[in-house]
Amino acid sequence: MRPGEPLAPADHSRLRMDLLSATRECRHAFDDLLDLHGVTGFTTTNPLQRLWWDFAVGSRHVQFTSYVVAQNYGRLLLGVGEAVPGSA
Repeated sequence: MRPGEPLAPADHSRLRMDLLSATRECRHAFDDLLDLHGVTGFTTTNPLQRLWWDFAVGSRHVQFTSYVVAQNYGRLLLGVGEAVPGSA
């Protein structure tokens, strides 16, 4: 698609679902990494703690609110109603 060309609502919703899935996988990977690293991974002097903190906060942005994203995608797939305004 060309720059500035809008995505179809179904494509936009699918993209958000894909981003949500990738975010969840990254969260699981961080959890595994910290489990393997042990409790020292959470000390404030450990760079891993800062990376985990930044990702944990950023991945909770409204754009990754799973319930709204899944609801919108389901509505579009089933052809039932409109997507929640501003979050399709």
